[in-house]
Amino acid sequence: MKQIQVRLFFLFSLLVVGGGCSTNRTNLKDNGQVTIENRHPGKVKILWSDAYEQDGEFVISGVLKRRDHIGTPIPVHVHVLVLTRDKHIAQSLHTSELYVPRNRVGHGTNWKRFALRSTDIPEPSSHVLVTVHTFFAGMAENGRPLWTRDIAKRKPIFTDLKGTQRVAITYNAGLRQYILTSSHLTDNKKATHTAALGVFESPEPWGPWSTVYYDDHWSVEAGKDCRTYHHRFPPKWMSADGKTMWLLYSGLDCDLYSFCVKKAALEVNRVK
Repeated sequence: MKQIQVRLFFLFSLLVVGGGCSTNRTNLKDNGQVTIENRHPGKVKILWSDAYEQDGEFVISGVLKRRDHIGTPIPVHVHVLVLTRDKHIAQSLHTSELYVPRNRVGHGTNWKRFALRSTDIPEPSSHVLVTVHTFFAGMAENGRPLWTRDIAKRKPIFTDLKGTQRVAITYNAGLRQYILTSSHLTDNKKATHTAALGVFESPEPWGPWSTVYYDDHWSVEAGKDCRTYHHRFPPKWMSADGKTMWLLYSGLDCDLYSFCVKKAALEVNRVK
């Protein structure tokens, strides 16, 4: 009996000393600097999450829990987006693969802790979106997306036989379409950058994609290709009806190594 008392006292001492490690911490949720939204479809849910500043770092932590009690450990990833007050993405963080165990009597509980750190402290009125996500695994015969927790079974959301580079996807709210931009190879030659541009649209970010514009030599001056890259259509530069967008890009030739924009006017054909 005396031995049990000694062990309990030692454990209590460790808990008291360990509690002092979190004194230099400011809870950003409690002080109203950020709001937190948890999204957790599937067999794993976010039991709780919190955001705080500690020692000059932004920390988002929480606990994942199984909804079921059978089967092998479920592999998942936690993705965190920090959005500014005008809904722009300020930070994107994600964990490595986490395994959430099932509840086994005598072998621990069916939950798993996670924590992500960043040196960027969110600005006031930021929104933190915490998501437990799976991977796109292709399309079913009925046209619906398939999802998997096995990263080895993931599939690309977009392919081009001529290759892809610097892919960017933004959302056109006026047309309710996702707009994907990418450059590609030309004349069967390998190159770091080319003068090619492809623009594609889809109602979903995983496709299927339809071609809006595709040109091997969209950027040309005096008959010479001007290599460009980092093409994207910022949502804030789209008209309310979505028919006018501005392409943001940069380049290597023709004095394009700078902040470049071009206006794009869309002709819309509604499919009945």
